[in-house]
Amino acid sequence: MMTIDLPTPPPMYTATITHTPAYIENEAQETPLQLVSKADTRFRRAPKRFYIEMDAHSQDAQGRISCTPGSSFTGAVHLELGAPLSALHLRLIFIAQETISTGKSTSQSQNMFAIQTVLWGKNKNQEDDQQWPLLDAGEHSFPFVVQLPLVNYSPSFASDLASTKMYVFAAVERPGMLPFHTQQRHVFYVPTILPPPCFHYPPWSHCFAIKNASSLVNLVASVDQRVVILNGNTTSNHACVPLRLEAVPASPTVSLPASISISACVKRTVTIAHVTKANEESTIISSKTLNWHPKAQRVIDFFATIPLLDESASASTSSGNSAKTIADASTALTLPSIEYSTMFNIRYTMELSVKIKSASGLLTAHREHVSIPIFVANDVSPPKASPTTSLVPFTHKDAMQSNSMEFKPHFVSPSPTTAFLPPYDPDRPPAYDA
Repeated sequence: MMTIDLPTPPPMYTATITHTPAYIENEAQETPLQLVSKADTRFRRAPKRFYIEMDAHSQDAQGRISCTPGSSFTGAVHLELGAPLSALHLRLIFIAQETISTGKSTSQSQNMFAIQTVLWGKNKNQEDDQQWPLLDAGEHSFPFVVQLPLVNYSPSFASDLASTKMYVFAAVERPGMLPFHTQQRHVFYVPTILPPPCFHYPPWSHCFAIKNASSLVNLVASVDQRVVILNGNTTSNHACVPLRLEAVPASPTVSLPASISISACVKRTVTIAHVTKANEESTIISSKTLNWHPKAQRVIDFFATIPLLDESASASTSSGNSAKTIADASTALTLPSIEYSTMFNIRYTMELSVKIKSASGLLTAHREHVSIPIFVANDVSPPKASPTTSLVPFTHKDAMQSNSMEFKPHFVSPSPTTAFLPPYDPDRPPAYDA
């Protein structure tokens, strides 16, 4: 006679209860809320585990929650209880915040938005002074979906002068007692910055009058394209700014310099916008130096580059003339130009320097420098818009004054999922004995 010995599943396979979010209107509760006296001390034990887990499709290759205008992200709040817990509600909060430095140890912050919703329990207008809902012991899951509008917020970044962050967290709130909080889950946000009209950044040219011995030589520098698009679909890992230099003697008898040193670098400047005292921080994100021999080549073409990923170690100088090297070579995307925030601006320039050595080659006989404004975009077309909505910055009057959900981030209903029975423990398969 054959007997089948089926081992008892380990505790890790305890079924998780998935709750319908309370913010879904016209959705009947799966089970009515159990109410108990809030003074009952039996239901105050802290959760064993309380955290937010994001779906894999909401994360990028670096494991970050990555969002753009019009996108959404999906996750679930997990609550593991060793004993029943009573509370007013479980709340989910999503915040986007800009912060600027106003002194050596002071800062000022401003919310771009702050939204919240109740995933379980009572709303504020349903609050009862005597009774709170009760969650049974076990594992509970509260799925949610956050939908972002077709609105450009400031990009996620951090510098010594300014920073922007988006984050989501959950809280079990018990008025009169300390709440329980999850850790903050940060959202990496990238706005869609489109190229401006051509007349905003027309072709640029400048003439340097350089002394060569006792004669004058004109160096004509020109940049035909001052709008750069950081398109991640390209096979190259950088974008280019084309630059042309031409040596033009003042008269046919004037000889051209034997050698001219050219230095071109792309500089990003973060400027605090709304304080009276000017305060800015500049970072060199790429640089290039070469020697030019005008006698052999009167015209030279070359490119200044902007990396798609801000990975290289870069020199950073602030308005106080203090220099430092950025040590954190993270895989963050290079920031686009930002001119719509009320707290700060992010602008780019190409810094061009030319210098001629003396006849001995030991001293610099002449030096010229010019700063060329450029614009850095990160896309060529806006996200797919609804018939009534187009992409606008969050400081636009429509986004600030409208109460329409088209201009506000909001919570939407999660897609239904199919529940499957847990598999057997691979380390303890069923045993069949004769």
